[in-house]
Amino acid sequence: MAGEPMGIYPDTGADFNGAPDIDHLNTRVQGELSDWMNWIKTEIGFDGWRFDFAKGYSPDITKIYMGNTRPEFAVGEIWNPLSYGSDGKPNYDQDGHRRELTEWVKAVGGSATAFDFTTKGILQAALVEGELWRLKDSNGGPPGMIGLMPENAVTFVDNHDTGSTQNRNPRVGLTV
Repeated sequence: MAGEPMGIYPDTGADFNGAPDIDHLNTRVQGELSDWMNWIKTEIGFDGWRFDFAKGYSPDITKIYMGNTRPEFAVGEIWNPLSYGSDGKPNYDQDGHRRELTEWVKAVGGSATAFDFTTKGILQAALVEGELWRLKDSNGGPPGMIGLMPENAVTFVDNHDTGSTQNRNPRVGLTV
């Protein structure tokens, strides 16, 4: 509510200090956000959602909004760093990283997708270091979320979280 200090509402996910928590457990909040989402879908023409910082609230909350609005497309942003070895390079096995993405999709009900940050990070490392062996997991398949749940993986090369001023996994010049 206006004028309230940040962080006073029940939190169902990871903290983000850049914005106050929204009480997504409050049915009035759920109803008003759903109404607004349906309004921009119907009146403005939106046909999908990007759930930014989706780890900031429970997948159960996303599932509510998905059910209340029924978008044509939805993607969640669950960004976590890859696991790294003592040499500063990503570890070969990133299975835990990609499983976190697939578990979020399943918890949301399977109708949403997730940005495949695992593939983005592995592709980055493979191209920067010339380590193309990274492009296969231990079973010979793609090492990112695309190797476990391709129908729900949104692959990408870069976005506002991985390039720009945040300098997370700096851009690689790619020619496709």
